[in-house]
Amino acid sequence: KKFIEGSIQAKPLFKAGTNLSYSSSATMVTAEIVQRLSGQSIHEFVRREIIEQLGLKSTGLGSQGFARDRLVRAQVLQIGPVRQFFLADLGQLIHDLPRLPETDLGAGTLDVGSGPATYPISLCRKYSKLRATIFDLPATLEITRRYVTDAGLENRIKLVSGDYRSDPIPGSFQLIFLSNIIHGERYEENQRLIAKLYSNLERGGRIVIKDHILDSTQAHPTVGAIFSLLMLLTTQSGRCYTFEEVRSWLVKAGLKHVKQIDLPPPFTSSLVVGEK
Repeated sequence: KKFIEGSIQAKPLFKAGTNLSYSSSATMVTAEIVQRLSGQSIHEFVRREIIEQLGLKSTGLGSQGFARDRLVRAQVLQIGPVRQFFLADLGQLIHDLPRLPETDLGAGTLDVGSGPATYPISLCRKYSKLRATIFDLPATLEITRRYVTDAGLENRIKLVSGDYRSDPIPGSFQLIFLSNIIHGERYEENQRLIAKLYSNLERGGRIVIKDHILDSTQAHPTVGAIFSLLMLLTTQSGRCYTFEEVRSWLVKAGLKHVKQIDLPPPFTSSLVVGEK
């Protein structure tokens, strides 16, 4: 109830028809309506009324109950207006990433939980000498491989299978990138992950985190606060974090010069960068 009232009272981010911004508020309101009318949790309703009715065996809302090797962590971009919109502004994000010195490109970049390899592909196109490694779940890499092959970058992008929560990550890198990872994990898991990745980082290298970064009130930016509520409802312990929380993981691991870079519209997220 408080969330719905807050959504109604919140000021629009921009005038209708002038911009585009991802929002999960409609999903959350729909879930609340379903739960109130059915008397069931949204997970139970979807299972009984949709999944079981269709006879689906490997489908669910959320990852609970599935073995990790059955999961796919990927946002597959379909051909159409959404894909074109996303790719049109991807160049701005790549531009805002810390510049990679040409002499350090041999150390390469690591993208953890890359999904469809959007950023490694774009970085390899920007830096002709760059070699990238993607570390992701086995089922996800089946999809990733198709995108890398279509881009003609099989010889420059290496796919390594594993679970970043529990498996060691081989290699050392000049840039380690985590896009939309931390909001799905609890505080302690993120802290452990950053500490583990520090050992994979070359001296002078940087860890770059892209996500919704909240201010100290945890209520702004509005899009991030709404997305954080969605994570609280749909993950075991995920949420969006403040800059100070993310900074504390990086500093505790040993990184320095930690800063936040707010991305321009249509992005509603930020980069947090720390240097070894």
